[in-house]
Amino acid sequence: MKKSCVNLVVATVVFIVYLAGCARNEPPVIDRFVTDPASDNLVTAGDTVKIICEATDPDGDLLAYKFQADGGTFEGPVDANDIL
Repeated sequence: MKKSCVNLVVATVVFIVYLAGCARNEPPVIDRFVTDPASDNLVTAGDTVKIICEATDPDGDLLAYKFQADGGTFEGPVDANDIL
C-alpha cells in the first residue's frame, strides 16, 4: 500500500513537471505580403515581379520561407540586405 502511494506521488510530480515544461508553440504570423507590381496587374513572360513577405513568430523562433509557382523562375535576393 505504501509503495503504491509513493508511485502515485512520483507519477503525479512527473506529470506536473512535464506539463509545465511543454510550452505551446504558436504559429508564425504573416504581417505583410505584397508584390511589385501589384498582384492585380497582369504579368507577362519575361517581366520581373518583386515579392515582399514580412513575418514574425510570437515564440521568437527563426523562420524559413519557400515560394512556389506553376510557371516561371525565382531568383534569390539580389542583395543579402534584402533578407532581414
